[in-house]
Amino acid sequence: MLKSIFRILGLTIVVIILLIGGFIGFYFVKNSINDSGALKPVHEQLTWIENFYTTNARYPNQSEFKSQFPDFKSKRGYTAYGLNNIDGNPAQNFSLSYDLSKERSDAVGTPGRGIFGYEGYYSVGPCPRWNELGLGQPEVITYVYPPGGLIYSDLNVGEIYFAHSEQLNEKIPLLNGLSNPRLFQKASNNKTNNIIVTNGNDVVSYEWAGSELKLKNPKKIGVIPTGCPVSSSR
Repeated sequence: MLKSIFRILGLTIVVIILLIGGFIGFYFVKNSINDSGALKPVHEQLTWIENFYTTNARYPNQSEFKSQFPDFKSKRGYTAYGLNNIDGNPAQNFSLSYDLSKERSDAVGTPGRGIFGYEGYYSVGPCPRWNELGLGQPEVITYVYPPGGLIYSDLNVGEIYFAHSEQLNEKIPLLNGLSNPRLFQKASNNKTNNIIVTNGNDVVSYEWAGSELKLKNPKKIGVIPTGCPVSSSR
């Protein structure tokens, strides 16, 4: 009698272990399939975002992204960063976050990490298209000194202007009649501030003459890069 009870108990434990193992195996296989399926639309989304930027000189805002990908679901989603981080302004930066159950070598972007390790998502930003010109991400506003103030780009109007730190409401025109101007600031070898401005397909470097409140000595340094591969390295 006792032997039969132990036998039944042993078989029950074996069945429970097999069921648990099967459930765990099914869980991981299911997640792996779901993760593989999640990566393809992410590549499609990133390609669309970067092509949108190439055409419009700005990244799509949240509404435009949602209209293009109404079925996209993520705990964090897509965020465009424009002037003052207000949606609707000409965004020159973005973050796309998507959920993955575990880290993968073929995942695009940077894994989210906390004090307990991987947090179940990846984040992707703009591709480094400007690297070939030795530039970082473009801006629509940059600080200069002297004199202390801000140089702004009005992407839609096609104007570059300056405003003193104490008089930000007073615009001093620097350049106008431009096509989708974006800004970069880069120190030159002689320690002068070079302000890089895009105009149509051209990328032009100017010297900031602060005493005259002018951008002088324009020099074309290249054309706007359009190549932007989606890769796991960015």
